[in-house]
Amino acid sequence: MRRIPAVASAAVAEIPVVTRNIPRAEVAAEGDDKLIEKFLEGGSLTDDEIRLGLQVQLANAKLFPVTCGSSLSAAGVKNLLNVIKDFAPAPRMGKEYTGHEPDDASKEIKIKSGEGSLVAVVWKTYIDQYAGRFNYMKMISGSMLPDTEVYNANKKHKERTSKIYTMIGSKQEEMPKLNAGDIGVVVKLDKTATCDTLCDAKKSVVLSLIKLPSPVFSYAVEMINKADVDKVGQFFNRVTEENPTLTYAHNAETSESVLSGMGEIQLGILLEQVLAPEQYEQNVATKKQSSEKVEFAIKLPGRTGDREDIVWLPIDAKFPQEDYQRLVDAQDKANSALAEEAAKRLESVIKNEAKTIREKYIDPPGTTDFAIMYLPTEGLYAEVIRRAGLCDIIQREYRVVVAGPTTLAALLNSLQMGFRTLAIEQRSSEVWKLLGAVKTEFGRFGDLLDKTHKKLLEASNTIENASKKSRTIEKKLKKVQELPASDAEDMIDFEEDMEDEAEEYDMNDGDESRVVKT
Repeated sequence: MRRIPAVASAAVAEIPVVTRNIPRAEVAAEGDDKLIEKFLEGGSLTDDEIRLGLQVQLANAKLFPVTCGSSLSAAGVKNLLNVIKDFAPAPRMGKEYTGHEPDDASKEIKIKSGEGSLVAVVWKTYIDQYAGRFNYMKMISGSMLPDTEVYNANKKHKERTSKIYTMIGSKQEEMPKLNAGDIGVVVKLDKTATCDTLCDAKKSVVLSLIKLPSPVFSYAVEMINKADVDKVGQFFNRVTEENPTLTYAHNAETSESVLSGMGEIQLGILLEQVLAPEQYEQNVATKKQSSEKVEFAIKLPGRTGDREDIVWLPIDAKFPQEDYQRLVDAQDKANSALAEEAAKRLESVIKNEAKTIREKYIDPPGTTDFAIMYLPTEGLYAEVIRRAGLCDIIQREYRVVVAGPTTLAALLNSLQMGFRTLAIEQRSSEVWKLLGAVKTEFGRFGDLLDKTHKKLLEASNTIENASKKSRTIEKKLKKVQELPASDAEDMIDFEEDMEDEAEEYDMNDGDESRVVKT
């Protein structure tokens, strides 16, 4: 588990915590001057005033609600939704964003959410071969209607919306309009891509809400057939629209087409965001007596649970760009025969890559009996899973699971939950071991008590027998005439006899079989 930096800990310590034991009215009143005056004067706040005060505190990042739940059993979802409904700040409360003019980034423009004309930011783009382009967007202010004209401030291009949807999983639900605060999908826009701002042409503004990482490596792409230059350019333009961390441009100095991006670095970022550094490693030789190293491998605990007992889960990134390009070109030409041929070729390449992963990296029990093939773009991943039975064949025959950017993130989150559960189980096993040790020692203590009790009974029985014999002797001696005390002391020295008896007892101390005869 990662530690919170000292600076962050100090900042968190100043954040007010609202629990059932602290009146919500007191915290809510701090969010508004009028409410604090009313509260200090002794007046009670209404439910609506408390709700407003808490919303202001949340909007100003002074209060952070925490709810409990489980994604596996869907527990706590209703409570979370109620907290959002009752206390989350609405767009009409007016969060302020800072944008700039399309032609001059130095001229800032302030935008208040929920007020004014249309402003929406596209945060994801997905291109489907049949349905076309899907632009996911966040509504900042104003509203958007179907079949209306909007202005792309980044591209300086006018677009016309068609149908507007909201996505519920993979299901599309058509909407009459999108309002400020909504997240929706607009299909079949011409040039709009991720990070673009859609607005009113008369009040154009660019909002740079998404900061993309810069490419870390580049490859020169050379076409064998010069006639394919345009096709390759169209293909990479489509890929870069889906994944804006990739760039494709022509270098005039070297006369080369250069593809730049994140590649396996993108995979590393995903792992870094979800897992702790000690839960995975890079460039690992997972197979014994092999020099082949997988790009990333997740550490899983072995059967013994010891720290040294590690099982590796290999993850390898693949991007068969040439075969994917052929498929996209065939789909653009609406050539079903050529598209099917390209799809079969892509399917064959994916199978070969899965076979390579199995042969190089899977080696139970040192590794899991399966590995993960990471496809870095959603479009490529969609084409692979669209092929009927392909993922099942890869998983069944080659023990490889295919994952895209979204599915890998979900898988890593599941693994992280597993790590936490395992940590709890390990701590529980330690507690059980401690209780077992206590139980063993307590059993030994019980045995010792039994032995002590037995010894005490034996001593009690010996004393009782001596007392009985003493009474018997007294009865026998009743008829004997008693001597004067002085004569008796002269004949029998009791103190000397007692000292001799004590010495004899010391010599035989520890002999449990000793019996004193009278």
